[in-house]
Amino acid sequence: MAKKIIVPVFYIAEWVFFLYVFLFVLTFNLLNYVNFLLVDMPGEERVPFASSTGKSLLILFAFGLVCFIYIRYLAGHRMYRKVKAAIWGFIFTVNSLSCVFFFSISFTFELYEGERLILLLAACISIALVIQIGMKYQADSSVD
Repeated sequence: MAKKIIVPVFYIAEWVFFLYVFLFVLTFNLLNYVNFLLVDMPGEERVPFASSTGKSLLILFAFGLVCFIYIRYLAGHRMYRKVKAAIWGFIFTVNSLSCVFFFSISFTFELYEGERLILLLAACISIALVIQIGMKYQADSSVD
């Protein structure tokens, strides 16, 4: 009886977590987009990711650690894990490409060094997660 209640709750919680990660990545990339391309007048102020660089780095590191642990212990049947790995891989690949792009053009804009460090850390975390997802996907495929 308890298994009939816990398993659906687990799957719902998993997709809610996915939604939160998707919104986090989307918000992060939109803030970078706004800061790079739409803040072009001298009087306009940049939108910070968090109140300080240290807090931003801590948020990104914690986010990456939670996603790393989650991806390491993907649950469900083999096909379900493969679908989840493909979706997560797509999100983190897009995030890593956008972070690398924003980092590469950041030298032509007026940007604080802390913001460049945040972009670099976000790109490294996303690339590491994509590699982990690829290894997980390959491990699930080799079981077939």
